[in-house]
Amino acid sequence: MRDKVPEQIKGKITISTLAQMSGVSRATVSRVLNDHASVNAEAREKVMAAVKASGYCRTLPRQRIALRFNQVTIISDEHPPFVEGSYLDVILRVLRDEGEHLGISCNFVGRDLALDRKRLAEILAQAQAVIVVGSDNLELINQIKQYDLPTIIFNGSDPKMELNSLCPDSENGMMLMGNYLMAQGHTKACILNAHIKHAMRERSYGFARAFDEAGVPFNRNRQIIDLCEIAPKVDPTGELYHSLMSRQGGVDFGASKMLPYLLDHNYFEGMTAIACVCDATAISLIKALQERGLRVPDDISVTGFDDIVLASMMTPALTTIHIDFQNMAKTAFSMLIRSASGSLPMPVRAYSAVSIKERASVRNLKA
Repeated sequence: MRDKVPEQIKGKITISTLAQMSGVSRATVSRVLNDHASVNAEAREKVMAAVKASGYCRTLPRQRIALRFNQVTIISDEHPPFVEGSYLDVILRVLRDEGEHLGISCNFVGRDLALDRKRLAEILAQAQAVIVVGSDNLELINQIKQYDLPTIIFNGSDPKMELNSLCPDSENGMMLMGNYLMAQGHTKACILNAHIKHAMRERSYGFARAFDEAGVPFNRNRQIIDLCEIAPKVDPTGELYHSLMSRQGGVDFGASKMLPYLLDHNYFEGMTAIACVCDATAISLIKALQERGLRVPDDISVTGFDDIVLASMMTPALTTIHIDFQNMAKTAFSMLIRSASGSLPMPVRAYSAVSIKERASVRNLKA
């Protein structure tokens, strides 16, 4: 116990303190603490008795990982990021800020270069490390793999799970939203989605799972509205569908072009709430509803996913799933640095926690 420590050596317990208490040298104490076999049993017993009596807690040295690059190439094959407040804009900002904090410069490679295999090859040949943003494009990922660079996919995934990836938890996030809407009395709710990549499908799975686990009837054919299935109906030429599948549908996944069709054909008939795949889609939906004279949330509730800046500034302010992109950026760089140092023994597929940001776009039907 600490009260057995001699009065003259009370205070911070150090190796010198233990040496004085046990009557041995500091070197002997150090060898005991490091479990060296060279220490005789009697000395070991004295030191361990001093450790127990003093309550000494050894502080392990902090592991330092050498920074093996000072530049990272950020690649995105999605729509142009230059839309103020879009989720991709937010991601690029937080990655740039975290890179600057670490003394790492960030170079952005957009869609025009990401899909030009020859130019991308030239860029990758000079790259030190890579962050791929928002993609699970296997052709793009396979080309990056050829260069054996420290790589992480941010807000996307490698279908073959050979590269590190970090995503917000889409499935559980939309399950949270489903449970939240049911708690507000919305047992008739649908999800407006675009199944163009894995994370988007996860959001539909999570939303349906919330209703299934609550024992509330859920008609997948009616309550999961996939814009990829609607596009050919709106534009039989296939151009709209192609733009959506090739990531050129826009930040709202082409919703603004398809919402008139959805409203005209009563896709939301009988629904009291619509959960959107992202905030941009929700913003387009609210605008389309208001143009038809429908009020949000009085006539129908709408939610989003991402919590971009505009979500809190619009009228009504949007209830959404909040993603902590800033801490995701810190985690992404940490994983990238560990990957470069070889301290990640295998590819890691990680999910970050999300939460509901409750605002004014959902009506409580139970109130």
